[in-house]
This record gives sequence, C-alpha cells and structure tokens, in this order.
Amino acid sequence: MSLSFYEEMISSGVSPKLADMLASRTPPGASTDREFLHGHCNGNQFEGAPNMGDYYQSYAKKAGISTKGKIYLSSLAHFPGDPKAWVSDRAHAAKVIDENGWGAEGAISRKVKKVSERFNKDVADDIVIENAEKRMGSQVLSKKEKVDLIHKTRSSLKKVVKNGR
Repeated sequence: MSLSFYEEMISSGVSPKLADMLASRTPPGASTDREFLHGHCNGNQFEGAPNMGDYYQSYAKKAGISTKGKIYLSSLAHFPGDPKAWVSDRAHAAKVIDENGWGAEGAISRKVKKVSERFNKDVADDIVIENAEKRMGSQVLSKKEKVDLIHKTRSSLKKVVKNGR
C-alpha cells in the first residue's frame, strides 16, 4: 500500500475506506450468493469423486432433501453425508449455522450461542430409558418408582448435556 497516496486521497476528502481500497489496489469484498457459490456449477462439486457425491446424495434423499441446485458444505456437517449440509445460498447456510448454535466468521458471520441456549433440549426417550434401566439394574420397582427413576434420569442427563460433561 502506498502510504503517501493514501494520505493524499484522505487530504482531498476521500473516505478512509475508499482511500484504503484505492491505495492498496484491492476491490471491495462482495458478499453475495454469487461469490459464496463461486466455483460450484452444474453439479461439478463431486466431479473428482462421484462415488462420494452419490453417497452424500443418498443420505439427503433418505432424509427427503433435494440436492438440486445445492452445494454440500462439509463444514456444516455433523458427520460425512449429513443431509443438513446441503445448502442453496448464504441465507440457507446461515440458517444451518444458527440452528446448530455455532459461530462463523467469513462469508457468513454469526456469534456462537450460549451453551444454555444451544442445549436447552430434551434428551431422546430411548437414551433416557436405556440409562434408567442401567440405574435400575436387577431391582424390581413399582410403576411409580420406575416413572420417578425415568424423570430423575432425564433430569441428570439434561444437566450433563448442558454442562458438556
């Protein structure tokens, strides 16, 4: 960057951002879907690895998600082939980031949600029941005791998820 050119531009009334752009000879960064999807056209994403593309598409198809006009972003996936990682544009990718409570910086900027906001969800019933059965062991319990045990197990599992332990 030419500092003298920058200073000359500022002294002539040009805004600092424009002066910086002109002095460093860098165009403004655009943040449209065109730039976000740059390099992805006509389904070329898996051109070098068609089997992987078919594998990832099969997950999406099973989940009822169409991949037409979408790209797969592995950075949004919880696991290889995660159907939610197929996005159509920046807004769709931002929605996935928000739903996961993740943060992002770059083409999409999002702040990380607090842990309490991200994990304020119930634990799946099958996990609760499995853990309650382990706690019960070989004991014979009444129906009320079983229900109480399930509620206590759900509560303790929710605390574990919330605290990340």
